Amino acid sequence: MNSYSQRRRNLGYLLSEASGKRPRETIALAANLGLLEAGTVLAVEAGEYKPAAAADTAVAILGYERITGTDNLQALVIARDAEVIRDELVYAADVDTHAEVATKIAELKAMDIIVR
Repeated sequence: MNSYSQRRRNLGYLLSEASGKRPRETIALAANLGLLEAGTVLAVEAGEYKPAAAADTAVAILGYERITGTDNLQALVIARDAEVIRDELVYAADVDTHAEVATKIAELKAMDIIVR
């Protein structure tokens, strides 16, 4: 019997957001990141967004799955004024302890993104 894994749903982590388009922004993802799942916690470096490593400051959450190539890619993120589901967020590989996850959650809270 074949087994299948379902990928994360686009914006599936989002519980609520401010009215209008205030929480959403279009950003440039850095090149050569490969597959980024919806719900990936992002940091910004030199104007380009990438998964927020343990040493980075989390500033947004990727809205839709994206596959990056050799060029920068536009993407929609939730950047402020929203509530999200904790278990639906995706962290960089080196964010692997409870303390590091708690730090990322606190950084998102500073952006008015509340993790529930």
